[in-house]
Amino acid sequence: MPPIIRNTLIRLSALIEQIWRGLMRTLSRLGNVFSKLAGLSELGYYLEENGQSEQAARSVSSAESPQAPPAALSRRRAGREVDAFRKMAQQIKQDQQN
Repeated sequence: MPPIIRNTLIRLSALIEQIWRGLMRTLSRLGNVFSKLAGLSELGYYLEENGQSEQAARSVSSAESPQAPPAALSRRRAGREVDAFRKMAQQIKQDQQN
């Protein structure tokens, strides 16, 4: 097969692949939007309509993920390696200033 035809086919297949990916991404986003509108993104949407099963599902989900205090989530301790890198950077900065 001549190289120009082969290169054309490669480029054509790449173009078709990009179009296909874009189409699938768009359809996926539309599916997500419609599933959220229909309420399918909720945890207990498939459970029976009696109150006991919904309450059980909510209690199980709340028991599995205990609430951490907000201070613990926002403030993290830097590791020893990070402290070592900070000290090296400070020493280099002091050496450059002298």
